Amino acid sequence: MQKHKKTIVLTLAMVILSLTWACGGGGNTNTTTPTNTTSPASSPAASPAPAASPAATPAATVDVSKEAIAQIYTKNCQLCHGAEGKGLKAISPDMPDFTDAKWQADESDQELYETIANGDGKMPKWTGILKEEEMRALVQHVRGFKK
Repeated sequence: MQKHKKTIVLTLAMVILSLTWACGGGGNTNTTTPTNTTSPASSPAASPAPAASPAATPAATVDVSKEAIAQIYTKNCQLCHGAEGKGLKAISPDMPDFTDAKWQADESDQELYETIANGDGKMPKWTGILKEEEMRALVQHVRGFKK
């Protein structure tokens, strides 16, 4: 019986740690890092690129396409909010149901952005992990769950 209790406690601890990490407690989960980290300069077949003047260098862009934001949601939000946006009440009874038209009407875009950026209750803070453009695009992604 004692061994069974230890197994349950260990399993519960692993679930809690997994949820904490998946919901933002696991450190920097910068989702804009490219998957191919090989530098063209380190490739033997690559020729050096000419230096660009500061005026010709474009600002870093953030991919806020529907596909990129859907991936961010899947990676960082889905574990708690669900694939369909209904929210997992087992994690928090106050978890919003993104499909609920009344909830959607009661929340402004700015309120949703601030919740994503600053966290709220069990919702982690995403400022410093996600870029502002990604968080604003997530607001629109959440709006897309409305039925």
